[in-house]
Formats: sequence, C-alpha cells, structure tokens
Amino acid sequence: MSPEDAFFAHLGHDLSSDEFDRLRAAVTHVNDLESALAGQDVAAVQASAIAAAARGLVLVTSSLLGACSPEDDLPTATYLQVKALLVQIPPLVDAGWQAIGNPRFRARGTLPLPLEPRMSTHSRRAPAFHRGLEAAARALLAQPSRATAPASEALERERSALRARAEERLATAAAWAPLGGKTDDIELALFGAAADAFVLAQLHALAEPVDPTTVGLADAPGREVREDDRWSLSHEKAVAMLRDTPHGEDQIRSFWQRKSWRITGREERYLAQCQELVSHGAIRAYGHWAGPPYDPVFHTIEPIRILDVAVEPEHEVRLEMDENRDELLIGAPHLRGCRPLSLSEIEH
Repeated sequence: MSPEDAFFAHLGHDLSSDEFDRLRAAVTHVNDLESALAGQDVAAVQASAIAAAARGLVLVTSSLLGACSPEDDLPTATYLQVKALLVQIPPLVDAGWQAIGNPRFRARGTLPLPLEPRMSTHSRRAPAFHRGLEAAARALLAQPSRATAPASEALERERSALRARAEERLATAAAWAPLGGKTDDIELALFGAAADAFVLAQLHALAEPVDPTTVGLADAPGREVREDDRWSLSHEKAVAMLRDTPHGEDQIRSFWQRKSWRITGREERYLAQCQELVSHGAIRAYGHWAGPPYDPVFHTIEPIRILDVAVEPEHEVRLEMDENRDELLIGAPHLRGCRPLSLSEIEH
C-alpha cells in the first residue's frame, strides 16, 4: 500500500464521509481555483495569495507522504501533520472563490498565512518526516512568482530575507545531521525552512502585502539611509533647534552609526502607518522624543491599530528605534522623555 493510500485509509476512520470526500477532492479544487485566476487579466490580490497558500499546503502534504517508504508503516507524526494541514485546504479554496467574486471580501486572519500547527516526531522514526520537510521546503522555494505587478521595494526585501533564512535553515539542518545533531533541533530547522518557504510562496503572489504589519519576517532589513537624510526621522521642531549644532549633529550621527545607517522593516512599516494615520486625522504629533532621533511622539485622537497593537484614544505612541530595539511605547499620558509641545505648537 502506498503512503498516500495508507494515509487516506487511516483518515477514513477519523472523519465523517462528507469530510473525507471533501478532503479527497481538495487537490482538484485547488487546480480549479488556480485555473480561474489564470483566466483573469488582473487577479484579485487576496485570491492569488489564498490560492498560493492552498497550493503550498498541497506541496507540503504530498512531500511528507512522498518521503515515506511503501514498505514501512506510515509514521504517526507524518499522519498527524498531513491531516492537520490538509483539513485547511477546503476552507481556503472556498475563501479563494469568494475573493474572486467579491471585491469587498476580506480573508479571516491576516495574509500571508503561517504554516501551522507543527507536529513533532519526538525522535521516533524521524528520518522520513525530516526528508518530507526538506522536500517540502525545496519544492516551495522552487515555485515561480505569480505576481501580476512589480513588487514594492519593501516587499522585495522581505522576499529576499525570507528566502535567505529558509536556505540558511536547510543548510543548518544538513550540517547537523551527519554530526549526530539533536533530532529536535534538526526538525525545528527543517520545519522553519518549510514555514518560511510557505510564506514566501504567498508573497510571490502579491505586489503589495495585504497588511504591512503582519508580513512574514518581522526583522527583515529596511531601506538604507543616506547621510543627507540623517534628520528624516526627526520632528521638525527638533530639526530647527538641533540641526547644524555640534551637540545635535554628534547625537544624530551616533544614532545612525549604531543602526549601520539603515532602518528595519518594522520601523519602515511603523513610519508608513503613522503617515497614513496622520493623514486621516487619527493621530497627531504631540511632542518629540528627548533623545535621538528626536522623532515625533504621537497622540491618538481615535482608536487605532498600529504594528498589530490596538491603542485607545488619548494615549501617546512612539517606536523606540535606537539600536534597532523596535519597542512600541505607549503612554497615558505622557511618554517618559517626551517634551509635550505647547498648544500653539501643535499642528491641528
């Protein structure tokens, strides 16, 4: 009996007949969704990402089963992992069809979707499971981009960082195995590589992330900052007071040197969200931080969500960016170190 037949034989005892039939047809339904998207001039962004997630689950589950030997019993970890991932495909296909037909459709949760849950072999019959994870990661990394428009610079950096991390994890697992490394460590590295590649496959379907605060790699590198732009993060009042002064110039240059003259991806998303919130009147600059980069401290006018954190009105918000700590600070009121502006200085 093939590993796939053995899997579905076991699955038939765990699910109702309707659920079982739905899962058996899941791969065909993914094919149908992809065909429908290919026939559109400009595919819906969410539908493309959802289809990429469904295809990714197909690749992962088929790789795990394909790594098993027909002569041996199906490993328990493989069965549980494939089942946990396979049951996610039918709802994804349904969501993909809804996204094609409804411009206002919003997927539950956030995109890209993570690869979860993770099952463990607990060091029992691990080789087949590990081979499957490695094959899944490599199959996902080999997928071509399905984007219909050029990616933004920030998203392209995120893709590159995810690919690099997935390949590094694969290399780490390959180096540990011959040296008798711990099974759990090898397994974690391989699943991490597959999870990165799974997110990357969805990012390849996007020209812009659906939600910039939740894209896969939180510490992806951000854009480089030129010396001429050293005051670009600073509040205009601080710039007017400190620029071209010995103290101000020494402090701001030291700040950027500690950051290697580059902002992080999280900082880039924070700045973009602040700009959008200011334009909508949801926040306003209340003061500036007392130390470099002398950035604005924002006062919330209405409930907001920034970097996936909900903040109520009448609070102050600031991201600690020195040395790339990227800690979101929230005060009620005031943030420590913040010099509140006078009412005449606040821009309405």
